[in-house]
Amino acid sequence: MRHRLPARVSAAVSWVVVATCAACANDLTPPEVTGSGTTARTVTSAPSSAAADGNGWKEYLAFAVGHGCSLVGADPAVTPRMALDTDDETERADGTEYIITVMTFPPGADEYTRPVTQTVPYFVHRNGTVTVAQKPAAAKPYVFTVDNPVVWPSPTELARGESRRSTLTMAMSATTPEAQNEIRDMITDGDALKISITYTVTAAPKVATIATPSGTYQDIVGVTVTETDVHYVNATPSAAQDGAGVLATIQGKPITEYFARGIGMVEAQIGGDSGYVLKRSACSG
Repeated sequence: MRHRLPARVSAAVSWVVVATCAACANDLTPPEVTGSGTTARTVTSAPSSAAADGNGWKEYLAFAVGHGCSLVGADPAVTPRMALDTDDETERADGTEYIITVMTFPPGADEYTRPVTQTVPYFVHRNGTVTVAQKPAAAKPYVFTVDNPVVWPSPTELARGESRRSTLTMAMSATTPEAQNEIRDMITDGDALKISITYTVTAAPKVATIATPSGTYQDIVGVTVTETDVHYVNATPSAAQDGAGVLATIQGKPITEYFARGIGMVEAQIGGDSGYVLKRSACSG
């Protein structure tokens, strides 16, 4: 019997892999807590040394419990919107951990639309690097887990043109018997469909200022995250063939994210030239 990749499995894989990469760096908050009528402003920061002890990334990420902002596109009918809450901050001997809830809403979403939701731990290390680890993502009836974090270079390393490469495995399981049986039919072993993803993180093209609905920002650091290799680990040959198109739409399409010092994320460019741009909108906290 030839076990094909079910359409809803294919759609869930595509959406969650894109959302996971997009969640590699965001400073957002749920849309229901944002307001309207934000006055545009120009924010000018003093030059930053982006110190290698990690203070540089802490300043640019600007995470704070209870604070966040939404990122929106120019046309909500054709671009998703993203939202994030900073839930917790913990100082540790080797750095600072932030627990972030990220929600990604598909294009045209209304108040009844279920977002893809992830809990994302960001860890700012004393050596200046950042690791971004995905906790289970959900696209009901499917659940996704990831085994390794994505590593970013420090701001100092980015300024020198250095990059980091991270390989992780995403496992897809289900919460209903019907969906779980679909997954078992298209894998060679285990109870979850596994996908190997390699991310390369490099410095984004330099920009002096970025204008957004919430203001114009300066003193900016940017990263570009690219899925340079994506492949199924345990899919049957027929399921892998059916799902090849899903992975092909993801691989090689960069996500570029810009952060203003003391502000957080101000812009995300998703998918390169053929993709879309999300900009910082109204904030709370």
